Amino acid sequence: RQPVALDRERPELEGLHALSRRLLELHDETSLMRETMLTAAELLGAQFATTQMRVEKGLRLVAALGVPEEYLDPFRFVEEGGISTCAAVLRERRRVLVVNFDFAPGFEAFAREAAALRIRAAVSTPVLDEGGEVAAMITLYFDRPFQPSPRDLRVLDLLAQHVLPHLQRAHLAAELRHSINFNCALL
Repeated sequence: RQPVALDRERPELEGLHALSRRLLELHDETSLMRETMLTAAELLGAQFATTQMRVEKGLRLVAALGVPEEYLDPFRFVEEGGISTCAAVLRERRRVLVVNFDFAPGFEAFAREAAALRIRAAVSTPVLDEGGEVAAMITLYFDRPFQPSPRDLRVLDLLAQHVLPHLQRAHLAAELRHSINFNCALL
């Protein structure tokens, strides 16, 4: 029985393993989040995706997949009061799933924006730090109604948990470089 279960999960496991190897080679937060977003989109079959990093009281867009630049402008910085699923995650500090924007109370304004790209569904998964605050975000968008399976949601959770220590490593490395540069300037 177990070999059959492993066969079903093999693509996800192989995707996670490949991502692990790539993340070890990356040293900046933007690259780490871009790779994680691309892996998530591939594993769940998303046509569009975005990823953001926490800055002050909001999220700053760091990478996108399949979304034309002109559609990204209103969403380059997202705050808690915004209209997107990402803004809802900031408010609620948990994943937000919209199976079909046609029937999603509270997302009517975003649904109108998304209609131009034929986006019908979204799942925004936060990367939570040790204090439960949103450190980063991965959002997948679909051109059809989309109900992820429990396994899909576990994969997204694993991706979010997996990238966090790499983000922390990149942040510490950036702080160290800044400190070294500052000390060199003083000398």
